Amino acid sequence: MRHCVLVAALGGVVSWMSLGCGGTQSVDDAATGQDAAVDATTMPDGSHDATPGDATTALDASDDASAGDASASTDAGADASTDAGADASSDSGSSDAGPMGCASGRYDLNGLPGDGCEFELGADAIYVSANDIAAVDEVGCGVGPVGTLAGAYPCRSIGFGLAEADRTLRTRVLVAAGLYAETVSLVNGVRVLGGHHPTTWERDVAANVSTVRPLPSAGHTRAVVAQDITLPTSFEGFTVHGVNATTSSANSYAIWIRDASSQLALRDNYIVAANGADGDPGAPGAEGSDGVDGQPGERAIQTASITNCQGASNVPGNQPLCFDAAGELSNASCGAGGVRTCGAVLVSGGAGAGAVCPTDNTAQGSGAMGSQALGGGAAGAGGDGGHDRVASQCVVFNTGGFSAHGSMGGAGTPGASVPGGAGGGSTAGPVAGEWRGAA
Repeated sequence: MRHCVLVAALGGVVSWMSLGCGGTQSVDDAATGQDAAVDATTMPDGSHDATPGDATTALDASDDASAGDASASTDAGADASTDAGADASSDSGSSDAGPMGCASGRYDLNGLPGDGCEFELGADAIYVSANDIAAVDEVGCGVGPVGTLAGAYPCRSIGFGLAEADRTLRTRVLVAAGLYAETVSLVNGVRVLGGHHPTTWERDVAANVSTVRPLPSAGHTRAVVAQDITLPTSFEGFTVHGVNATTSSANSYAIWIRDASSQLALRDNYIVAANGADGDPGAPGAEGSDGVDGQPGERAIQTASITNCQGASNVPGNQPLCFDAAGELSNASCGAGGVRTCGAVLVSGGAGAGAVCPTDNTAQGSGAMGSQALGGGAAGAGGDGGHDRVASQCVVFNTGGFSAHGSMGGAGTPGASVPGGAGGGSTAGPVAGEWRGAA
């Protein structure tokens, strides 16, 4: 902040007062009649540095200029004079000073008197604020915050701010704290800096959180896109949230980079990933092969009495005999189920029931239910056994209206659909435009 300085010699103490104007002042020392060039630069402790010629003179900011002892004149591109007991005046029309005595391009946005005109307007910057009620996305936005240039206001979205930076050949987009529900596509050669206070535009990434979180959309989702970057470009000081993908097999990217050189820099960002979408269901499997025929059942036992039947050598459990495929009696696994495997899984049928000695028109036991394959359908029920009759004399065989032959077992139901395969477990999937999980 520059000042016009009025200096008077008061018994060896140099006293001063400041006016709002720019430039280096020529000060007439009333005691010596010598000219002194004074660079009125505000120091961090509130004092000023004044340079008369080659020497440096510290000016006491607690003293006021005394018109009773001496008078001083200043030349700041226009004459400014003070009379005894009168206020100092300046020709502001010939000064480049900003508001409230600020130098050109500097402004007091935080309202704190201690730091003067703390804000410097960036001539290479576009300003963006989602929470400023004056912010509008239109051509001409973003050249400065409200309270700087006449009619200046921020852009509302980062995307429009980047478009304005590209249009006006500016190289920075400064983003205030707030939520930006958009996909940000970086522009080659433009730095995007988050973490600014929406009023003072002081930058503190931890205190002023600038968040990018797009709305859900179809297809692959991206929060930040960096593509074809060849010039110094950066994205700094943001919290970035990915968005869950909803389209089948779509990816979710928080930051998507393609064909970017080492000129791209990502710094001080907090990135939260989201979920990709599930893949399409797999096609139904082909029908399995029919089961293998079971072994023939045990032959009937003919005896004169149930006692003789139970004592016969070939009664079920003693020495069963079965008719083989050629129709010959053989010592085989009577009534065994057909044997088949599906891959490494056993899908054989269940064994049929064995013969028992009859009691009058008593039916033989039904065949057993076949075994069920892993993940397959229910096994078919066993067929009913045939009926026999016990007679104490030689009579024409009569089954009492029942079948003498056992019925066939029921067919098993089709196998159930199995769950889909697990998702790809490798991060080293191929990339052809978009990432695909390893098969």
